[in-house]
Amino acid sequence: MTNRKCVVPSCSYRNRKNYEEKRSMFQCPKDEQKARRWASNIPGIEILTPYQLVCEKHFESKFIRRYFEKNSNVPRSRLVTDAVPTIFSENNNTSSNNSNSNYKILTAYLDNNKINYQTKSTNVESTLQDIVKDLSASEQLLLTIKQEMFQFPEDEPQRIKSENLEDHIEQVKEENSFETKELTVYEQLQKNFNYYAKLLPESWSISQLPIGNDKVFAFSKECTVSENEALVVMYEKNIVLNSSGDIHYSIHGKTLNKNHPYTPNILKDVGSLLDIISKFDAIKVCQGILTSEFEVDKDCVVYKDDLGYCRHTNCILITDKEQCNSCYEYSQYLLTIMINNIPVFNNGPFSFYDQVY
Repeated sequence: MTNRKCVVPSCSYRNRKNYEEKRSMFQCPKDEQKARRWASNIPGIEILTPYQLVCEKHFESKFIRRYFEKNSNVPRSRLVTDAVPTIFSENNNTSSNNSNSNYKILTAYLDNNKINYQTKSTNVESTLQDIVKDLSASEQLLLTIKQEMFQFPEDEPQRIKSENLEDHIEQVKEENSFETKELTVYEQLQKNFNYYAKLLPESWSISQLPIGNDKVFAFSKECTVSENEALVVMYEKNIVLNSSGDIHYSIHGKTLNKNHPYTPNILKDVGSLLDIISKFDAIKVCQGILTSEFEVDKDCVVYKDDLGYCRHTNCILITDKEQCNSCYEYSQYLLTIMINNIPVFNNGPFSFYDQVY
C-alpha cells in the first residue's frame, strides 16, 4: 500500500515515500449512487470501484476534516459525508505541468534486415482513459490465465478473490482509520507538556510522577516554611490527575471533598483545568488555631498539618475568612481557658478535650 495512485486521469500523484509533497488519499464510495456522482464529476472516468483512490487536491478544503489519531502525532484526514471531487486543474499533476500535452513516441521496426524508426504523437490523457477502461477487463483476463495455468478447482478463483478482498479491507482500515475519538485531558497534557507548564499561575509547577504501572500529572503550589531554623520548600496546594481522568485535590497534605464548588471532578478540556487551577490558587486557606500557648494533643480534636498549622479535626480548610468556624470557636475556647488560668493538661478529671467541636 506504499504506491497507491490517484484515479483522476489528469493527476499522476502516487503516495511514494520519496515524494516531497504528501497528500491524503480517499477511497471511492461503496455506495453506488455516491460512486456515480464521483465518476460523473471526474473527467475521463465512467465507473469507479471502492478500491480506487482520489487524492485530496481534487476536493475543496471545506470538505476535508483534519485530525490526530489517539497516541499518534501523524495528521490524518477524512471527508465530510456529501463531499465530491470538483477540482481537476493541470496543477494536480505532481510529475509534469503538461499532463494534457501531446507526446511523441519513438518506435522501431525491422525492414529488409534494417532497423527503421518512426515517431507518433499521442495524447497522454486519452491514453490514461483507455488504460482505466481496460483495467476491469485486464483483471478478469489475468484471473482466467491463472486458472488455466494452475488448474484451480472451480471454487478456487472465488476463494482467492475473497481473500484478497479481506486483505485489502484490513489494509484500508489500518491506513484510513476514521476513529476520531477526542483526546482526553491527560492525553493533551502528554502531547503538550512544556506548553501547558508555561500557562500555570506563579509558584505553580507541573510534574509527571510514576505510581505503580501508571503515571499521574501533579500540579503543585510551592511555599517556604521554617523548620528547625532551616527553610524548607513545601506544597501548599495540590491537584493530581491520573490517566483514567480521576482528579484529586489537597491543601496542606489533606485531601478535599470533590463536592466543593472549587474542586469539580469533571474536566471538559485542558482549558477548564487551567481555569480550575487559577481559581484553586486564589482561594483562602484557613489559618488554623491561632493560639499556640498549649501543647497539641493529636489524639483529641487538634492536629498539626504537613505545614505545621494547628487545626481542629473538623477544619474544612477552604474559607472566606482567616479561620473556619471550627478553628475559630476552638481558638476562642482556648483563649478563655488561658485568661481564666484554667489548667488544661492535668491528671484530674477535667479537660477541655472532653468537649466536641
